[in-house]
Amino acid sequence: NRSDSRCSQWAVDLSFTEEITLSDGWNGDYRVDGTTLHITSKDYNGTLEPGASAADVGFIVSGGSLLP
Repeated sequence: NRSDSRCSQWAVDLSFTEEITLSDGWNGDYRVDGTTLHITSKDYNGTLEPGASAADVGFIVSGGSLLP
């Protein structure tokens, strides 16, 4: 959380070079849309204090490579 305020949820989008297939994911809710993996927080890890970050979020995908 790069802001000066507490957040109650977070989300991240990861882009890949080709369409992907999600095999597994943990500590987040996942949705694949072609070449994009959308990850949103769970109820238990959405609140982040200023300067804090989410931990132990992971996934297994096959297909394209992660874009920088």
